Amino acid sequence: MNQRTRTALDFGPLIAWLAAYLLSGKDIYFSTGVAMVASIIALGLYYYLTRRIGIIPAFTCFILVVFGGMTIYFHDDAFVMMKPTLVYGFMGTGLVVSALTGKNILGEAMGPYLKLPPEAWKIFLTRYAIFCFALAGVNEVLRRVLDFDTWFMVKLFGFTAVAMLFMFSQMPLLMKYMDLEEMAEGEGGKGKEPSNAASGDAKTESDSARPLDPGSETGQTPPAGGPATP
Repeated sequence: MNQRTRTALDFGPLIAWLAAYLLSGKDIYFSTGVAMVASIIALGLYYYLTRRIGIIPAFTCFILVVFGGMTIYFHDDAFVMMKPTLVYGFMGTGLVVSALTGKNILGEAMGPYLKLPPEAWKIFLTRYAIFCFALAGVNEVLRRVLDFDTWFMVKLFGFTAVAMLFMFSQMPLLMKYMDLEEMAEGEGGKGKEPSNAASGDAKTESDSARPLDPGSETGQTPPAGGPATP
């Protein structure tokens, strides 16, 4: 699955929720139902395309279905406002466990797009975990002091902007270790070239030392069945 498809699946439910929310006259309960369906569809497509289910997408879908269902059933938007706190808290905990145990879940998910040595992953995972816990704490404060419309706009645009700023702030770290990784791979490749060249030279010398076949002016060995003419 390419990066464009992955991004579409990640942001599809959010876009569906926003579209339903605006088109329905800001009906939080209808748009929550749309987001629940879109999230289940996105998770199903993710499994269909990769034959596996990621932990974070599965957990996010589960939380959305549970808290979205409670929001609709109890007719209380507090449940959907609580969801980001649990999601960020879960992500932060998972990242801490990954950094401590060396079981790099994020690295496995981003392997084709981001290659870093283990020490760089540990630093990045630790920082990302702290960032997730901070967002969880901020959301808990905001959902208690803001009405739903204001909270939603802050979460949609404010949290997204903060997340982008965080990623930009990590670029020096990522670029530093990505360059070191490429240099290490380059040196490893160069170390193998002399061996290949030596092997080629030895083969050439062996070919030149081989005596010409008596029945051929070019030195090529006749077919196994013998010459075509007597």
